[in-house]
Amino acid sequence: NEEKASVSFPSLLSHMTSSFLNHPVIPMTTYADSGVPEMLNGFSPLISSMPCDMHIVNLRTIQSKVDTEPSDEAALILHRKGFDCRFSNRDTGLLCSTTQGKIKVHKLFNKFRVESLTPASLSLMHSPPDARNISEINMSSMEINTFRIRLR
Repeated sequence: NEEKASVSFPSLLSHMTSSFLNHPVIPMTTYADSGVPEMLNGFSPLISSMPCDMHIVNLRTIQSKVDTEPSDEAALILHRKGFDCRFSNRDTGLLCSTTQGKIKVHKLFNKFRVESLTPASLSLMHSPPDARNISEINMSSMEINTFRIRLR
């Protein structure tokens, strides 16, 4: 029966390959006085790589409601990809792991402390009635979740 069942998700390796091809690293340059562009210093906000099945869709500041300045909160949008475990990752060179959709927020950022993390709607316009500050993100496969995050 398993051989007749259709494959519902790509493999983890195909997700990683797709991310590499669709989201390449783009080095940014700045103009130097000599006229030769220089590479900007690297910025690594995460302590380590995200789990292979998690993708940061966006991490951006939120506009303040009363001022033209950005607020002290940011929007964190995450997507947990679904993958088929029937495809072996053995001898493919894929060196990553999954956490079954769980991420401890205080172990996520380098040089930043998470002051608060609150679930919100995708548009950030609404919060669930029982929304509270959480310390662990728990997502199911193929979910997209949005959070209001305050970093210090």
